[in-house]
Amino acid sequence: MFSGRRLSAREAADWNLVDLVAPAERLDACVDELAQQIAAGAPRAVSAAKRLVHAVRGDGRVAEVAQSCYTDIYTSRDLREGFAAITERRRPVFNGN
Repeated sequence: MFSGRRLSAREAADWNLVDLVAPAERLDACVDELAQQIAAGAPRAVSAAKRLVHAVRGDGRVAEVAQSCYTDIYTSRDLREGFAAITERRRPVFNGN
């Protein structure tokens, strides 16, 4: 990153800088699969992750945003649903509350 050298897709994956490397002919299918995985997650957690990425990338309010995300998630019904699903060995059903 600091040298300005471009990384290959394989290097980026090896260094955990990307979630997925896909061949061009499978790109659309891989994007669809990843979108479905994200959509199946807890909406508040996905939103919090996006808010944190935006804060880190530029607005400088990382601590404030992190605290807000923590409060949103740890006071949510979705968190309790996630724990219940683990305990009951079932898939969680998140509703964004």
